[in-house]
Amino acid sequence: MFEGIFTSLITPFNEENKVDLERLNNLLFYLNDKVHGFFILGTYGSTALLCEDEKKEIIKHVLKNSSNKKVIVHAGESNPDTSVKLAQFAQSQGANAVAFVPPYFYGYSEEEIILYFQKILREITIPVFVYLNPPRVGYNLSVQCIHQLAEIGIYGIKDTTNNLNYFYDLSTNVDLEKFNYLSGSEMYLNPTMFHGGKGAISAMSNVFPEYVVNVYDSLKNRNMESYKESMKYLFAYRKIRKVGQGIPVVHAMLNLKGIDVGYPRFPFKYDEGLVNKVSELIKCLRTNQID
Repeated sequence: MFEGIFTSLITPFNEENKVDLERLNNLLFYLNDKVHGFFILGTYGSTALLCEDEKKEIIKHVLKNSSNKKVIVHAGESNPDTSVKLAQFAQSQGANAVAFVPPYFYGYSEEEIILYFQKILREITIPVFVYLNPPRVGYNLSVQCIHQLAEIGIYGIKDTTNNLNYFYDLSTNVDLEKFNYLSGSEMYLNPTMFHGGKGAISAMSNVFPEYVVNVYDSLKNRNMESYKESMKYLFAYRKIRKVGQGIPVVHAMLNLKGIDVGYPRFPFKYDEGLVNKVSELIKCLRTNQID
């Protein structure tokens, strides 16, 4: 099973808008002894802004420098053949699992989605996750479809629906002791872990891994006082995420912490004004004792 906190790793870029592997090392060094694993080339990894060669470069680098942490590689593309080829590359480099958003742009039927994942399972031998992300893909999959995917051999799910009713329906229709459920946000660890969830793929853990992991550990150990203390900090710092698009704000928070992760990729706006705004909000939160 894939259990714990998997950081949805951001991708650093340099001043020339190129992937910056040295700065990626800064982030990996910061996180390696703090989280349970990594989810790469997801939304926060700027997957839609990367070409195939850049994705392969990142896959190789993370797998080489992740201190034997479990790594899930997102390989979903609108073209099934492109998805499979990237997943096969990740598998050849030692990835522990691969994940796929359902093919996007066109509104596929669930019968077509089943055929898509059957093709993947014929070509890939490591665990395969379905990555539900309706805002990015344009549609969701029914609980009945997820049940069918589990029946044909899909290993688990990254659920970014942010819909607890959907999760509860899923938990009563799919055996979560066998089907690996990971929430797409640390905010849903409490309700999901108590009903079979195994952890979360967390963007906030790029910046505050200690709080996110403590939330997971506290829930696992039924220590609700410790859980509430860490959630107090996470609730406060998540307010900062609302000052702009999530990826540039995460870059700003990390850079302000002294973890040099450079820049988000153009056309994301990242300038002194954003950094100053984030810095001021952090100071205000600390002055008010994170309340």
